[in-house]
Amino acid sequence: MRVLVVEDDPSLLKIVCDLFESESFLTDSAETGDEGYYLAQQNIYDLIILDIMLPGMSGVEIVKKLRANAILVPIILLTAKDAVEDRVAGLDIGADDYITKPFAVSELLARTRAVLRRKGTIGQEGELIYGLIRLVPAAKDAFIEDNALNLTATEYKLLEFFLCDGL
Repeated sequence: MRVLVVEDDPSLLKIVCDLFESESFLTDSAETGDEGYYLAQQNIYDLIILDIMLPGMSGVEIVKKLRANAILVPIILLTAKDAVEDRVAGLDIGADDYITKPFAVSELLARTRAVLRRKGTIGQEGELIYGLIRLVPAAKDAFIEDNALNLTATEYKLLEFFLCDGL
């Protein structure tokens, strides 16, 4: 799975990227809205974590432009703006979730799993799903329907790589 993190605070950007990498996500990052929008419009991400208050283009503008261009990648706004009006506006423009800073790491990960489950790219237990293929990290194996593929460690890593790149 591939995530884009757009955050102008370098230390928070590193923390969030490290968190997703520890969960086996491939991460890209940007510190400005313009750079974030450029990367996001490539439409290669499974998830975007996006601050609202960014130098250059704001997170709100990014969401509006992505949705106007039919880029439907799930977006979680991660921002210090905590007023109810801000949360409602963020969700109404097309964000899939809204988390205020400071945040609990466990909540960010839980909301990420929830958003990705709704999209259909991960299963209930964090499995990767692509068509009929279900990759189960706990078993280090893959299944087609309920039939185990009995992969070697190398085969598993290769399939995981291809599925993460293709999702």
